[in-house]
Amino acid sequence: SRDSIHKFVAIWNAAGIDRIDGLVLNAGVMLSVREETSEGVEMTMMCNHFGHFLLTHLLRPALEKTAEEHDEARIVVVSSGLHKSMSCKGLLTDPDTELEEYGMFKAYGKSKLANMLFAHELSRQL
Repeated sequence: SRDSIHKFVAIWNAAGIDRIDGLVLNAGVMLSVREETSEGVEMTMMCNHFGHFLLTHLLRPALEKTAEEHDEARIVVVSSGLHKSMSCKGLLTDPDTELEEYGMFKAYGKSKLANMLFAHELSRQL
């Protein structure tokens, strides 16, 4: 959940750790039935993509500081070949599949396509 990510980062910051050499975004689920987080977000997309996006956003200052001071910091986004069978159509307007019939491969594939697009944008920005 978003709350758990915010709590983790608050603990991280309170510990005074300001150097991150690498961040590996590898959390993932593939659920046979639709589930939602306490915030009402489809669980596959939240766990596989939105959580990664939020964690990266919140830790980005430390990653950028590390890169500036030590010449390098890496972000590794783990995905799946299943993204290849997905379309960007509906990804942004319907990222959590709530308006269509749930399918575990489709939900998983959409989350991994979102990861690929996120990784591409991160490489462009950084």
